[in-house]
Amino acid sequence: MLLLGTGALSNPSVKFHQGQSILIGSGTTAIALGDVNRDGLLDLITSTLLVTDEEKDIKRLYVAIALGSPQQTFSAPQLVEFNSVKVDDTVKVPRGKVLALGDLNGDGFLDVVLAYPTGGSFWVLWGDEQGLLRPASSRDLPRSLRDVSSVAIADFTNDGRLDIICTNLQGSVYVFINNGTAQIDRWSMRETFVGGSIQSLAVSDLNRDGKLDAVVSSIGRAATLLGDNAGNFVIAQRLAAGLYSGDSPAWIEIADINNDTFGDLVTANPESDRLLVFAGDGQGKFDEPQGLPTGGLDPRAVIVGDFNGDGWLDLAAANSASNTVTVHFNDGLGGFGSKILVDPPRGKPIEPNKAITIAVGSLPVSIVAGDFDRDGDPDLAVVNQGDGSVSVLMNERR
Repeated sequence: MLLLGTGALSNPSVKFHQGQSILIGSGTTAIALGDVNRDGLLDLITSTLLVTDEEKDIKRLYVAIALGSPQQTFSAPQLVEFNSVKVDDTVKVPRGKVLALGDLNGDGFLDVVLAYPTGGSFWVLWGDEQGLLRPASSRDLPRSLRDVSSVAIADFTNDGRLDIICTNLQGSVYVFINNGTAQIDRWSMRETFVGGSIQSLAVSDLNRDGKLDAVVSSIGRAATLLGDNAGNFVIAQRLAAGLYSGDSPAWIEIADINNDTFGDLVTANPESDRLLVFAGDGQGKFDEPQGLPTGGLDPRAVIVGDFNGDGWLDLAAANSASNTVTVHFNDGLGGFGSKILVDPPRGKPIEPNKAITIAVGSLPVSIVAGDFDRDGDPDLAVVNQGDGSVSVLMNERR
């Protein structure tokens, strides 16, 4: 196998063009994708929008839904109020992996779970046949979880019902086991204490035993948690998740970056302006990371997708301090380096990582990927906290 420093080999060309810029409003920090009205088109769900009602002296909290259309655009956002607080109350706006979609009650419509640190819990909004959302009664929600920092929806007991997993800044991981009712405060809860100030969460079957596992990240650290099919976890590995002290992941994802069928870990580390990629061993543990400069400042989120259609997963990062998204292409070895293989695996021609940079709105903090125009290529949508907007970026692969 011969290594060369540079070269010019064929690779699909990718360009993203600016699509819509959707104005949502103040406090917009998170985004999720799903077909909420079951028309076969992806819709955007964002949170949390803050609107001050001076007449009633309150702040109203909303999620927003922008429905997809056959014209490859999104409708004006529809607002769904889920709570209100006194106008002088401090609202901790959730940021990070704080918004999740799934059919919790089995009625065929997507429901929404939103981390709500102000109330020390999460909020649930039930989907309906109109593609709208109905907030759960506050009395049906868990209380006193304290500073919920991330959420996800998955079936941790293999009973066919989706459960809710969340983390908090006090170092705990909670799984709420779905009992088929809308009274989530009566779902049985499992708690695993990991320690640290947990910032982010990802779920996958890391050791391929048919039981869902999780990875959580805290300040400078990450931990892999192996599930037991009952909502409990054991800690399989603790690892450094930064390049130096204080370099911490703001966002984590699990995906097979090197095509070995094992889940790998990807983190966005704003302090070092890098993405870190940890190769998984298929047993619930990860190797030392490779660091990838994002080409932007303060990466707050990362998403995985095959953006150039070559069969290898690429990375897209939202760089909040430079108001950009950078897309990094897999080199065909599960890396993003600068060396060329004359004799690459399976004869696949590759070229060095050539990240592309796309300007977006002010302070991008969350990013999702989906095929908005149904051309087979993943597009991007980015939440910009600074101006309360969503930037839609359309993939024009040639």
